[in-house]
Amino acid sequence: MMTTLSQILTKEDKAGSKQRILVFPFNLLSHYLRCLELCDELKDTHEIIFAYSPKYERWINEKGYTTFPFTDFDAAMVMEYAVRFDFSWMEEKNLEKVFKQQVEIINHYKPHLIIGDASMTLRMASEYCSVKYIALLNGYMSKYYAFTRQLPQTHPAFKYSKKVPAFLFDKITNVAEKFVFGHVHAPFRRLRKKYGLKSKKYLPDEMEGDITLLCDLPEIFPQVNLPDNYHFIGPLYYDEPAPEPEIKSFISSGKKNILVTMGSTGNVSKLTWLAEPEYSKYNIIVSGDKTPRMNAGHICVRGFIHNTAIMDSMDVVICHGGNGTIYQALAYGVPLLASTSIFEQEYNMERIREMKLGDYLLNNEVPTNERIKQLDYWISQKNNPALRNIKREISQYRKVHATEY
Repeated sequence: MMTTLSQILTKEDKAGSKQRILVFPFNLLSHYLRCLELCDELKDTHEIIFAYSPKYERWINEKGYTTFPFTDFDAAMVMEYAVRFDFSWMEEKNLEKVFKQQVEIINHYKPHLIIGDASMTLRMASEYCSVKYIALLNGYMSKYYAFTRQLPQTHPAFKYSKKVPAFLFDKITNVAEKFVFGHVHAPFRRLRKKYGLKSKKYLPDEMEGDITLLCDLPEIFPQVNLPDNYHFIGPLYYDEPAPEPEIKSFISSGKKNILVTMGSTGNVSKLTWLAEPEYSKYNIIVSGDKTPRMNAGHICVRGFIHNTAIMDSMDVVICHGGNGTIYQALAYGVPLLASTSIFEQEYNMERIREMKLGDYLLNNEVPTNERIKQLDYWISQKNNPALRNIKREISQYRKVHATEY
């Protein structure tokens, strides 16, 4: 059952007065945008202050929120390690530095609540300061996720997945994952002991809050035996109204329309083959930095696009497999093709593929005719039965939240 944050706070907190919330998103646009979407339903009843980010100041200001100074982990560095499935950046000294800064901020502002999104040390900081912590979490990272998190294709052990029966490989993966999560959690355990905090066993313990909000649909990422403090909040994606007249004029030629949006972690340079003449049969809209190799008459490049303003006219979305982009497309029944960069995006795309909502994008080593065949197939699948069902579910969720605003 979908639940709004307002309903959760009304149930668990009877204070009623306008109280302060500090918000700590991980320093990537996707995390800031979904925290901003979440806070829409609280801004009239709470004083909300965001962690300052010079990269995303524009979006914070548009919503009218103030900020507090904060230096998070270097997001670019973390993403580089994530591509290699490497957690060695979680050194104790790095974690402690951010933890102590969060404690100082919390003690200074004295908030009633803290909201965090992929903030690795905030579980410890909130506990140390005795402030209730609300954590945003993707369904596949929950301790209660019903399925096995598959090894990413870039992992050295992935090659064995085709040589071992699936059920057995899943068992091996689950055991290995538990060991890895316990191993990388070691510096957290040392910090917890040093600062007199509760003992925790492994990394997913640090990702949950006193209240944990799952930013997914249960149909896509089902859970088992969820405790009462876990709630499906549903998809949180950027949905600000904007006309985008130039793009709407560009796509009015009668061709099929492809939106390319690689978020803040994807690599659009892998898709320069879309500028080749064979793809001039499509209108291709690219959201992201301009690159000379993407210059072509059938391509329109913009630094930032309000995707939902044009999504209804799109026939397929090429993306990186990020949570926000996926739900923007699914909300309009548009299929997805993804060129992933990190393991979490692969977790997303495995489910998208299984549910016939999209697929992995064929890479540039595949012949052009095969890539075009894939594009044309998924263009023909817009609003297929599976996509219509998910579109309907997202619509119901948006209606529930609309009553809160």
